[in-house]
Amino acid sequence: MTATAWLLFQTKKVDEAMQWVDRALAADPYDVKASSLKWQLCGEQRDYVCLLQYRKRLGLPTHFDVAEYRDVERAFKEQAVKNGEGMAMRELDSTSSPKPPPIREVAIIPLGNRMPPEMDHLADFLSTRFPGLKISVGSVEELPRGTYDPRRERVIWDELVDKLREQPGRIYVVEHDLGAYGGGFMYSRFDLAHARSVVSLSRLRSGIGESTTATTTLEGAMLKAAQNRLRGQMIGAVAKLLGVSHPCTNEHCALREHRSVADLSLHSPALCAVHEKELTDILAARASN
Repeated sequence: MTATAWLLFQTKKVDEAMQWVDRALAADPYDVKASSLKWQLCGEQRDYVCLLQYRKRLGLPTHFDVAEYRDVERAFKEQAVKNGEGMAMRELDSTSSPKPPPIREVAIIPLGNRMPPEMDHLADFLSTRFPGLKISVGSVEELPRGTYDPRRERVIWDELVDKLREQPGRIYVVEHDLGAYGGGFMYSRFDLAHARSVVSLSRLRSGIGESTTATTTLEGAMLKAAQNRLRGQMIGAVAKLLGVSHPCTNEHCALREHRSVADLSLHSPALCAVHEKELTDILAARASN
């Protein structure tokens, strides 16, 4: 069946070839030759979600070149909306949240076993967007015991928040999925009363809003996309800790409410003009004090 599919593929009969390779995989889901042909056929059909799935299954790199990336971005967003999944828990808006105490600096602390590659140059990036505010990336700290629920495969916010240091201006980064008892997942969570936040990388690494393991390592354009999503989350997190109002209705603003991966920008993240002005005023008032 795989041989028949390959011959059809060589004659550009992609749809017929896909039917035969699917039959082969139905008979043996782990057949290497059928799996290898499957991702190539998915690429011909521009089904990049399928392509990634089968390349990962074979342990192959999952990055794309620049020309392909535009199609990948569109395909992932369409798939995320189509799936109807990946709806994160809602955050309280600024009018319903405690006003954060003044912060003197921001320290970003990865919790886990390594420094996530998406955090490369993060402090430099944020420092240019928050002039006058000292921003640093701290050393890796262990995830506090009892905060990861292996059954749910998530770090539980209710357990984590009580075990974090109450120093204001800290943003913790976890690679595991983040969730709460009695609720769904979260891209990030805030304890504004103590000016603290936790950001999860898990779903920022997935083009279709699925959770990923803490050992996931991306390459190429996929890494760049995850890095941009993280930077957008970080701009929003720092702004919230400074007391900027939220959420924003502008779809390009880093303070937009993020309920789905389709809400997260793959491009260079920033605040909208209204919130940029609000941030400038806050930073100016902070400098004068």
